Amino acid sequence: MKNSILKKLKGRAGESLAETLIAVLVIAVASMLLASMITATTSIVKRSQSSMEKYYNQSSKLETLSDTNLKTASISITVSDMSDSNTYWSGSIPVQYEQNDELSRHTVIAYRIYDSSTGG
Repeated sequence: MKNSILKKLKGRAGESLAETLIAVLVIAVASMLLASMITATTSIVKRSQSSMEKYYNQSSKLETLSDTNLKTASISITVSDMSDSNTYWSGSIPVQYEQNDELSRHTVIAYRIYDSSTGG
């Protein structure tokens, strides 16, 4: 194997048609893979930017909620192991939320944890 490679490197003969076609095929496949990776990456970046934009918009909305539009409620939560029904914690968390009545009577647009002892 080593001798045939050295002989090929030292030889002055050109490439055979089969070798040339295989090289072109390898380059074509590599180019297609590169193009598909670039397309996939672009799609992922766009989805990521869209998700981050939605997150920042909701976060901004949450921070700018006016206290006059807020309603107070409690969310009951139970933390338990479903395999043996052990309850680790059970309680309620007070929250404040803003409701958009144009969308639906029960659609909560944003909420924040409400500390009832301090009033905020």
